[in-house]
Amino acid sequence: IAVGRPRDAHRALRTLRETEGDVVAVSDEAILDAMRELPATTGLFAEPSAAASLAGLRKMLAEGGIEPDETIVLLITGSGLKDTATASRLAPEPPLVDPRIEDLERAVARERAIE
Repeated sequence: IAVGRPRDAHRALRTLRETEGDVVAVSDEAILDAMRELPATTGLFAEPSAAASLAGLRKMLAEGGIEPDETIVLLITGSGLKDTATASRLAPEPPLVDPRIEDLERAVARERAIE
């Protein structure tokens, strides 16, 4: 996550301690996986820093830091439109289609065959 200087790191750490919170580090690949999963399962298009919360949840569940029956709320507030460069790396290259209906129909049929 590209944050050269955190907004208020001291306050964040103090709040973390006061609330007995927890922190987990996640890989860039885990964040990219979460960016793929969110729109597929929730319809949300999230930027990497927002998708990091889902990546962190997945890691904490895998490591036993969170029980599977706990209620968890993820705040996904950063739109994927903030970082379209990262999002475009996740999507396949769109097919080029001539502006004729029969060419569009063939392209759609090819895409459906791949799925």
